[in-house]
Amino acid sequence: MSPSPHIDEQPVLVLDAIAYDYVDRRRTVPVLRNLSVSVSPGERLALLGPSGSGKSTILDIASGLRRPTAGWGQLLGHDLTSSSPGDLANLRLNSVARIYQDFQLFPRLSALDNAAIVPRLKGMPKKQSRDLARDALNRVGMAHRLDHRPSQLSGGEQQRIAIARALVTEPLLLLADEPTGSLDADLRDEIVDLIIEVLPTAAIITVSHDPEVAARMSRTVRIERTA
Repeated sequence: MSPSPHIDEQPVLVLDAIAYDYVDRRRTVPVLRNLSVSVSPGERLALLGPSGSGKSTILDIASGLRRPTAGWGQLLGHDLTSSSPGDLANLRLNSVARIYQDFQLFPRLSALDNAAIVPRLKGMPKKQSRDLARDALNRVGMAHRLDHRPSQLSGGEQQRIAIARALVTEPLLLLADEPTGSLDADLRDEIVDLIIEVLPTAAIITVSHDPEVAARMSRTVRIERTA
């Protein structure tokens, strides 16, 4: 069980009446309408809903990668609608980790250097960054693949590297998009246990179609497709 958030703790993330429209040259497509949610330290939130309902877009907005069309948001005290792109990028680097559904690994880097990339970007010495990454990769069962590049690995192995990369940073907010989608049931359960163990006080938002993963979260928000 995750620690219960204290009443006096400020939420890590607040989204209030958020709307988002995708606009191209020919049309405007409504993706989100009137979404309100907050997540406190130690909370684990599952986002459920059909494909196309905007779940991944919520993760983009929560991390400041997209600005909402309407509404207001705050991440760790920073206004998601008015903060500069540079401030939001710095906030992501230092406080937010993301596990992408398509892994987003650097093809020319080894598993070890992929997992070490964020500490290196923060200015941590190479050896220290690699030591942290090596430990994280060992914990997700990838100690035997440290020198392999993504093209030499299966989808499940790439997913474990992406998870290790997120755990290395010890973020205040973890955004996970189908984090166990390429893993079998036994390994899925081990990885979810590991994430909870390593990040007991982080706020976690996960998108998953797996009811077993959703059941491990503190609460669930269902997102409906916008008509």
